[in-house]
Amino acid sequence: MAFKKRFWITLSSLIILPAIVIIMGIYQFNYSNADIYIELADGEIVQYDKLMREAETKGYSKVMLSLFSIRTLEDFTIFLPEQNSTPISVALREIKKQEMQRWATGQYSIGEEYGSISLNFDTIRTINAETKDKQIIFAAPFSVSNQGSGVFFYLGLFLQDTQKNTIKHIDSTFIGDRIKIISIEPNNQGRFIAINYTERATDSETKQATALPLTVEFSLNTEPVSFSPKPK
Repeated sequence: MAFKKRFWITLSSLIILPAIVIIMGIYQFNYSNADIYIELADGEIVQYDKLMREAETKGYSKVMLSLFSIRTLEDFTIFLPEQNSTPISVALREIKKQEMQRWATGQYSIGEEYGSISLNFDTIRTINAETKDKQIIFAAPFSVSNQGSGVFFYLGLFLQDTQKNTIKHIDSTFIGDRIKIISIEPNNQGRFIAINYTERATDSETKQATALPLTVEFSLNTEPVSFSPKPK
């Protein structure tokens, strides 16, 4: 009897467990934006699709709304790096997914030059710096590409005012060309940021392309918060 009981328990488990897995798979397959709710900066909880329709009809920034939960008409903008003349701001208005990460993207043109800027939202890191009340400093990598072959990566510093619901780009520094960022690690005192990334390299013997792991540290000034002229 004990053997029969164990047999039926084992058989039941073999039947029930796959059924649970199938049900969970169906649930995940049917998961959609209708099941997503976002809590806004003011505490209001809104269904995602409804929020995006509201953004379309009222002209709210999709990037500020879906990534930062801020309902505003002002776009999230980045100043194009290394512009010696008048600063050129680029509005990030679209959200794209690449390798399971979210990127806020925008297009720009300077005369006959056309290009794009993409900011990696999922690698944003808060900087432990002294700021005014209701203000947060965060760092995020972004890339700049144009008609040329390069994709140039920079690290940007941004000031978020949680009371005014604004985000301001305050500084940026060059990291590398055609790299893949692995991690961004600010230190606890807010004095420097370490970036671990890989860079394409060609083996001199095999002539095969390899990913060379590298680390660079950028020092931070405190008043005001900005990058020091040169990395450490």
